[in-house]
Amino acid sequence: EGVLADLASIRLSSTDIKIPLYSQSKKIGIIYLSLRPYLHEFLGFLSSKFELIVFCDGGALTCSAVLDYIEKDKVFFQYRFFQSHALFVYDHYCVKYYDFLLKGGRSVLNTIIVESNLHEYVLNLYNGLPILPYRSSDTATDQELPYLGKYLESLILVQNVNDLFCKSVKKAIKSYKDASASSETISQYSTKYRI
Repeated sequence: EGVLADLASIRLSSTDIKIPLYSQSKKIGIIYLSLRPYLHEFLGFLSSKFELIVFCDGGALTCSAVLDYIEKDKVFFQYRFFQSHALFVYDHYCVKYYDFLLKGGRSVLNTIIVESNLHEYVLNLYNGLPILPYRSSDTATDQELPYLGKYLESLILVQNVNDLFCKSVKKAIKSYKDASASSETISQYSTKYRI
């Protein structure tokens, strides 16, 4: 939720998609889904260039229903992980721990985590690529996926994204410190250094 789509238990917009939830073939509820603009084009492009793994911070029942809707033919994501695969800190902070993915022969050096919540990838900070969260009210103006797609395409030949992101984080921190010293507001800083 927040990266690919917006979920709600009530209909927020007339364009929301109604998805029934089933457990053991019995309907147990309904959720409403608003897909982020350009989602299918974005996933189609990326899945032709990268191995895509989705890691949802919700339960398997709800997230599977959403993912089944997004990829009816299961062509985008090679693996799906859910809240049950995450660590919980202080009993309620869901932290996505990605090291178990590396056991499949993947390298931390070329693993990219796209996430709207920093605390969810804090254990793999130098693999994280923040994205603005999506809300259904943003549908008319949201352009994050086309921007992100272009940026990720530019990383195809990069051998060590971990090092690249580490340098970017350090540069952003330095820029923030410099901006703070010159009394630049957070709003100005956010606009100036938008990823």
